[in-house]
Amino acid sequence: MSEGAHCPQCGTALKEADVFCNKCGYHFVEEGKQDKPPSLSWERKVNLFIDRHVFKSFLLALWIGASAIFLFLLILGLVEGSLSWEVFRTILLITLAVSGVILAFYPVALLILGGWSYHYRFRVDENGILLETAPRQRKWNTFLNFLTFISGILKRKPGMMGAAILAQSRQRELYRWEDVRLIKPDPRGYAIVLKLYGGRTSVLWCPPERYEEILQAILRWREIIEPRKRKRSKRS
Repeated sequence: MSEGAHCPQCGTALKEADVFCNKCGYHFVEEGKQDKPPSLSWERKVNLFIDRHVFKSFLLALWIGASAIFLFLLILGLVEGSLSWEVFRTILLITLAVSGVILAFYPVALLILGGWSYHYRFRVDENGILLETAPRQRKWNTFLNFLTFISGILKRKPGMMGAAILAQSRQRELYRWEDVRLIKPDPRGYAIVLKLYGGRTSVLWCPPERYEEILQAILRWREIIEPRKRKRSKRS
C-alpha cells in the first residue's frame, strides 16, 4: 500500500502495512495488485415446478394481480354506492376464485413454455454477469413470443404485443457490476440471488459441483469493482 493512502469506504488515513481499515474494517487491496478471478461460464437446467425462487416470484405476481382485482371491484362498488357486507363477500370470493384458477393453470403454463425444465446459460467476467437462455430454449421462446405478438395484433391488444416484445428482449441480459446492490448466496438451492438497483431481482442457478467456485468468483469481482464505483460516485 502506498504511504498516505485512505480507506475508500470511510476516508480514514491508512498506514503502509495496513490491510484492514482500523475504523470500519474495510479490506484494503491496491487496485493494481488485485488478482482478478477467472471468467466463468456454465449452464444449468432449472426445474420451474419445484424451484422455490421461481415459485416465490409466481406467488408474488399472483398476490399483486389478486390485490389489483380486489381493489378495482371494491372501488367500483364504492363509486356505484352498492357496497355492502354481501357485496364485499362476493368481491372476496371472486378474487379467491380467479386466484385459484390461475394457480391451477400454473403447471399447464409451464408445459406450454416447453416443459418444467428451463435451460439457462451464464457467464461472469469483469463486464458483469450475463444471463441468457440456451439456444434450443431461445428458439422455442421466440416462437411463443411471436405467436403472442401476432395474437395481440389480431385482438388489437397492445398489452399482449408489449409483453411479447419485453419477453423477447429479456432472453439475454447483462447485469453490470455497477447495477448489483446486494449478493445473497443460497447454498441449499445452489443459487445466487442478485438484488439490483431499481428494485429488480435476478437468480443465478449454479451446478452443485461448481457452486463455491462461482460464488467466490462473483464475490471477488464485486470486491474489485466496488472501490471503482465509489471513486466514480465521489467524482460525480
